[in-house]
Amino acid sequence: MQQKEKLQEQTEAKHTDESLKALDDAVAAVVEGLKKLSRAESMQWQQQSIMRMQHWLKKMQTTPAVNAAKEKAAGVGSKQIYR
Repeated sequence: MQQKEKLQEQTEAKHTDESLKALDDAVAAVVEGLKKLSRAESMQWQQQSIMRMQHWLKKMQTTPAVNAAKEKAAGVGSKQIYR
């Protein structure tokens, strides 16, 4: 018998079925709490990333180079190409 299995049997022998169930329930509650926390952290990260991207896009749309390109593009459509 491996040492890990032997230790597990010794540990279980010291506890009642009720105490083992209580321990399993406590571990399950902690794991579930971590899953919820991970989801919440993930959503927060996602929202922050979207806000940063929106800020960056807004900033890029108002730079002098972009404004000059927009003006140039607007002027191309208004010029008469054919005589």
